[in-house]
Amino acid sequence: LVTGVQTCALPICVVQDNKERHYIPKPMIPEEAADILEMEALDFLVFRNANTEEINVLYPLKNGEYSLIEP
Repeated sequence: LVTGVQTCALPICVVQDNKERHYIPKPMIPEEAADILEMEALDFLVFRNANTEEINVLYPLKNGEYSLIEP
């Protein structure tokens, strides 16, 4: 369990305890992650898949589609 000051903003929560920072991926579905990628113009997004509870990585392809990396 991570305790301390917590700041949540899409797509992660940052919990700061003393001088350590812990990044906790927020649960979301891949479609929501794609929306965030598009809105924020990110190269990739690490998130916790709300459907599977696994950590996933979503990134845009050159053809406008997205690729999802799952464990």
